[in-house]
Order: sequence, then structure tokens, then C-alpha cells
Amino acid sequence: MRFSMGWMVLFALTGTAAAQGMPTSSEPVAPVVPAAQSPSPALPPTTATTTATTAGASAGESAGSVTPGGTPASVAVPTGAATSSPPGVVAVAAPAAPPAPPVKAERPAPYSLPWGLRPIMPVTVLRLDGVVATYRTNDNLGVTTTILPLIGYRFTPRFMGVVRWGLIGNSAPDGTSGVSVPNVALGGIWGLKLPANLRLAFFLGATVPIGTGGVRTADPLATAATAAGLYSRSAMDNAMFAVNDFTLFPGIDFGYVGHGLTVQIEATVLQLMRVKNEATQGDAFRTNFTTGLHVGYFLTKWLTLTTELRYQRWLSTPDAVAADETLRDNLSLAVGPRFHAKMGRGFLRPGIAYNAGLTGRLGTNSYHMVLFDIPYVM
Repeated sequence: MRFSMGWMVLFALTGTAAAQGMPTSSEPVAPVVPAAQSPSPALPPTTATTTATTAGASAGESAGSVTPGGTPASVAVPTGAATSSPPGVVAVAAPAAPPAPPVKAERPAPYSLPWGLRPIMPVTVLRLDGVVATYRTNDNLGVTTTILPLIGYRFTPRFMGVVRWGLIGNSAPDGTSGVSVPNVALGGIWGLKLPANLRLAFFLGATVPIGTGGVRTADPLATAATAAGLYSRSAMDNAMFAVNDFTLFPGIDFGYVGHGLTVQIEATVLQLMRVKNEATQGDAFRTNFTTGLHVGYFLTKWLTLTTELRYQRWLSTPDAVAADETLRDNLSLAVGPRFHAKMGRGFLRPGIAYNAGLTGRLGTNSYHMVLFDIPYVM
């Protein structure tokens, strides 16, 4: 009985050990070697890449697992290893974010182009600028037509060069007529944009003294036409009509350009130096000054209403002023519309204005002027 009970216990322990996979004897057990796997079939490049990525991820997941010997595996996970994907699934990269829309350049505020003042903003422009003026002497009527074409080129956003010449035709009150040409004017404008919609521009100009009418005895009709052309332009462009002088004339402009409004003021000093016809002109040096105020407002995007006040004064006392003090200064006022139309790469900005002489020779000789201006601005 005792023997039977012992065998029964032994068989029970043996069955329990076999069920738990434990060795039934004290002899060492050889480690089990996994069977060799057959080589996988070749995969397309995309699938192979995905499989390799998945395998790498699986290797990373095995980090920290226990080896058959019970020792933790020291498998390092590569930095930036790809996230595992289910077998057979090809990883697809997330779509790139759409590019940001380009930043639109700020559109400059519309600028009201002056009549007799310089542009405060450097531009490329072709300009046909003219005037028809009527005046009276001893109650007789005279008519002067002056045309001064201008070419301006913007070399940089801040600098433009200008060149201007012209032609003068005069029908004098005494019935005579004459034609003359003024000096050539050259210059440059350097413009700056300031905060709060303010603008500042500096100017330097010079003349090439090739104008006609410098000798009254040689050609009195041309001389009379040159003098009449000076006053038809409100005496503002007097450097071009001083045909016996070389003139340097620096100037400055300051203005506000914003919300459809342009307010611009200008000042110019002209130093005239005689270079020819000394026998007929006694003044070797003369100094002149001009200034003006321009106000323009855009009633619509195609129409501007403008007004302009212009003043000229001799700072020195030439022989003519010493003989007649009323020639010291001149004041005039212009009012008129200007139109704006898109054309090709630029804008056509024609305008017409009425200009009245108020004081000086412009007032005493009852000057009434019609200004016409056809600029093409690019």
C-alpha cells in the first residue's frame, strides 16, 4: 500500500512537469534552434522599402524584451526610425502644405500732377506742356503760345532725370509777330517717401544757353517773343528764357500725398550768370526766386480737381527792375481739372486749366492764360 501510494505521487508530479514544459529529468536541455526560413520573394522597390521599414520598426519594438536566457536584449532603436505599418501596407507621405499666397505690393496713393511745379515723385514721363496767353498793352491785345515738351526718366525708384526745350510764338499788340526758342533745361529730382504719407524731393537744374532773342538790335521780334514767353509761363521758368545766361537752380519740394489728396509746396533759387552778349545786357549776375503751392483732389479715380498758386520774385535788382519796380515780382492763380486713363504700361493724364495774373507785370498787363498739359506717365 505504501509502495502504491509512492508510485502514484511520482506519476502525478511527472504529468504536472510535462504539462508545464519543464524537463522531466535533471539532464541539461539543449536550446531549441528555430528552423531556417525560406527566402522571401523579391518585392517591388516601394514594397521592399516598406517591408524594411516595418522590419526596422519591429526590431525597435523588440528592445527591452527578454532573451531565452532571461537577459534583457540590448537592441538600440535608431534615431528617427520609421513608425511601423501593418504588413503589406505602403506608407504614404502626408501632402505638403500649400504655399503661402504672395504678398501684394502696396499700391501707391494717387498723385495729383502739378501744372507749373515739379513732380515730387520720380517717374518716367513724356510730357507736352503748353500755354496760350493773352495780354494787353495800351489796350491792344497780344497773344503768346509757348510749348515746352519734357522728357523724364526714372533711373532708380528715388531718382529721375529731366530734359526740356521748347518753342515760342508771339503776336504782339502792335501787330508784329516773332518766333524764338528758349534755352535747354537739364535737371535731376531725388525723391523720398516719409512717414504719414509725406513726400520730400530735392532738385538741381542747369541751362544750356542756346536760346534765341538775346540781342534786341539783331532780332527785335525774337527778343519780344522770348520776353513774352517768360510771362506766359507766369515767370516760373525764367531760367529757360534768360538766353544770355547760364543758370544753376537748386530747389526743394515737400508735400502730402494720401487719401486722394495732394498738397505740395515748392521753392527754387536761380542764379543767373551772363555768358554772352555783354554789350547788350549789363547784368553779369542776377538772383531770382520762385515758389508755389499745389492742391489736387481725386473726385473719382479718373478725375482730379486742382488749383495752383505761383509766385516769382527777383532777390537781386537787375537793371530792368531798377527802372521799373513793378517788375520785381509776379503772382498768378490757376484752376482746372486733370483726367486719368490707363493706357498700355502707364497712364495718360491730360489736363486743362485757367490761369490769371494777379500782381506784377501779369496783373498790370491783364494776363489770362489757358494751360494744356498732356503727360504720359509710366
